[in-house]
Amino acid sequence: MILKVFILTLMSVSALCGCAAIVNDDHTPLSVAFSDGSSGKCVISNNRASYDILVPSTQMVRRARSDLNYSCITKNQETAVGSIPSSIEAEKLAASIIFLDFGIIDSITEKARTYPVDNTIYVFREKNKYDKGKLAFDEERYKAAFAVFKPLAVNGLVEAQNHLGLMYQQGKGTAKNYKKAMYWYRLAAEQKYPHAEFNIGIMYQFGYGVNQDFEKSAKWYKLSADQKFAAAQNYLAFLYQHGKGLPQNIHKAIKLYKLAAAQDYTLAQYNLGVIYENGYGVTRNYNKARKFYTNAAESGFAPAQNEIGLMYLTGVGQAQNLQKAARWFSLAAHQGYAMAQSNFGYMYHFGYGVPLDFNQSVKWYRLAAETGNGIAQYHLASMFMNGQGVETDRSRAYLWSHVAAHNGNKNGKLLRDYISKRMPREESQKLKSIAISCINKNYKKC
Repeated sequence: MILKVFILTLMSVSALCGCAAIVNDDHTPLSVAFSDGSSGKCVISNNRASYDILVPSTQMVRRARSDLNYSCITKNQETAVGSIPSSIEAEKLAASIIFLDFGIIDSITEKARTYPVDNTIYVFREKNKYDKGKLAFDEERYKAAFAVFKPLAVNGLVEAQNHLGLMYQQGKGTAKNYKKAMYWYRLAAEQKYPHAEFNIGIMYQFGYGVNQDFEKSAKWYKLSADQKFAAAQNYLAFLYQHGKGLPQNIHKAIKLYKLAAAQDYTLAQYNLGVIYENGYGVTRNYNKARKFYTNAAESGFAPAQNEIGLMYLTGVGQAQNLQKAARWFSLAAHQGYAMAQSNFGYMYHFGYGVPLDFNQSVKWYRLAAETGNGIAQYHLASMFMNGQGVETDRSRAYLWSHVAAHNGNKNGKLLRDYISKRMPREESQKLKSIAISCINKNYKKC
């Protein structure tokens, strides 16, 4: 018995000594250099300590859970601000866990944190180059933008890495290459760049160059959303709402949508409008629906403008106002939103909120019909059938009603069958072939 106690005592002492070796390792080495090779100085700090350092240099810094923030200036008076991410040293964390039962928990996980040893701080000279590349991208001068982003990305500038990934993903300024897009996104994500984390989520959600994987998509959206990136909050909410890659949870979805909407992310505002209008997981509330739709609509979001128009047209949650309905349909229609184009054509067709004008009605119906909108295709067929805004043309009425029926419009099917019964079989078969050709041409030049 005495021997057993003695052995246990030795084991405990040995364990405590091992723990001390881990716990007392408070500091980690950090090397810092400027991207342009110049010298200067920085103030770096985390939640544990602050340092004034010369650059380039190497020194020991206090481990901490928080990122290491820096504010620097070179001898040429160029500045740089940013942060160096804190991460967990897996081996030390695993070893530390053994000793938690002994009550030695003094910042045990914090002392398992570390920072990258070698760090390049990018001065604003390179940020200025990036801004020129961003301007070229925004102006659709994609090859010029690619030429700017590539060397910056190679040198580790996170914004350039993400943008280069986007250009490979979309095939702008270079050939589309999902594999290269993912490569650059991952490099940026390693620096905890939320835009890149979000973009990786997009790649997995839609299966761009990878197998579609909603669980992986949710993982990356969450990393980005945790950094308050509004787009990621919205897309993560969508996955919660529909139970894709995550257990379905409408309440978590609404919470995330609201976080994104508070940052004026229009798609989240629109999604909240849909939720409150239809009562998905909440009590139906037309006032809240209109509020969120209006926020998105006033930012120019066409689907929200169309929904506001429908609420005014039908008098849902408010007094009917045909003039306001027409105004909102017009705003969305002029942005090329097909459903609003069809609705705006409908307003002209019957003189609701605008003067009766068959020519304008045909114009807007046709624009929407050529995008594949079945409702507009049926209305356009009826205009040809009745000679409103166009000459009466039974053949074109058949063509567009057949196309509308193909796209699931029940009225289109009824009109097509009505016309077909009143024309020779050979003629209807010929027009059917023309309609199929129209569908195959994506409704252009029908």
